[in-house]
Amino acid sequence: EAVLVHPQVLDAPTKPIPSVNRWGLLANEKFMRAKAADQDAPRWFRRLYQWLRRHPEYQLGRGRSRQLRTYHQADFVLTADGQLLPWREVSLVDDLPQSNQLLLDIAKHWQEGRPLLHPDILAGAASDDERKDARGFLIGLAGVQQIGAGELCRQAVVPRIATTAP
Repeated sequence: EAVLVHPQVLDAPTKPIPSVNRWGLLANEKFMRAKAADQDAPRWFRRLYQWLRRHPEYQLGRGRSRQLRTYHQADFVLTADGQLLPWREVSLVDDLPQSNQLLLDIAKHWQEGRPLLHPDILAGAASDDERKDARGFLIGLAGVQQIGAGELCRQAVVPRIATTAP
């Protein structure tokens, strides 16, 4: 049985249908910036990070072994002020005890002027599994810099201690 084809498909050899994949999406700067400016940006980016973690991509490495592809070349980490930055410029303050007011104050002071992960990406997760997926992707596959209580003290407190003191 004959089926009519849309006229744009008739000259497919001269105008091939483009391939769409995750790398094309991440490279589409106009689209990604529009998503970052959207009111629902943290939710959208959290879902993107979860999907990328749950659907990893592999490439052939040396000796024909499969290697997990990472996302260190893409600028798509949503910051608290709505920017999209590369992984190496974004920090995630993580695992601070909420009962320790001193550490929370140090973290707040340390964060001023630094690009940080948008807080609603992790805080807005519906479950611990969603939070772990997004966090795992951001730290493990995207390379976001994780700052815990120990590292926070090394970066914010230790430099202020006088080295000439006994």
